[in-house]
Amino acid sequence: MMSNIPVLIPIKEHSERCPEKNRYLLPYTINYLKQQGRLSSAWVISDSPALLALASSLHVNTFLEVRMPGQNERTACWSFLQLHPYPEFLLCPATQPFRSENLIDEMECVYKNRGDIDFVTAMTIIADRQQFYVNQMPDRYEFRTHSECRMGVTCENTFMIDGSLYLIRTSFLNSIVHSQDPTSSFWNAKFTCVINKAPFMDIDTKDDLYKFNFLKKFFL
Repeated sequence: MMSNIPVLIPIKEHSERCPEKNRYLLPYTINYLKQQGRLSSAWVISDSPALLALASSLHVNTFLEVRMPGQNERTACWSFLQLHPYPEFLLCPATQPFRSENLIDEMECVYKNRGDIDFVTAMTIIADRQQFYVNQMPDRYEFRTHSECRMGVTCENTFMIDGSLYLIRTSFLNSIVHSQDPTSSFWNAKFTCVINKAPFMDIDTKDDLYKFNFLKKFFL
């Protein structure tokens, strides 16, 4: 375990597509960090006094940010790091609530052994099921592809960034937030991945939240 590395949870007050989801999801991320013994180093960063009050009631450190238009999670972390300098930090979004046990420890181990990388992130393994995709026609459905085989066993596995956790070098974040194209600069950096064995779910919509409520009784 890396000593004193902060776990930052940037969370905004409003979500246009799924109102109140952030208030609803925050306790699940906090509970995960508690189970992993990381609660004392966790910080909730938000423009919402109500969300910060909720975090305080759950015994988490809080940081009030002044959110500017277009600000994202990385710039929120940078605002925090201006006043609390650390050489690296964990970014733990609340909208990806499923994380496997010891994911943080595994990520830190990789980071310590790879001094040449800018960040480590979590990824998931998914099956490429394009052969089952269908198009909706006026009077019927039809397959998008003309595969002769519709067996799931023939689907190939692929890897995808799941966004549930990042371990980022602060000096790298500095270069990103001052870049003319931060998103492109971030993903063109040198990074490596650790497999998150928990189910993948990025909650953006009401339908996502419904599925989360169905799954949480089995995994949380």
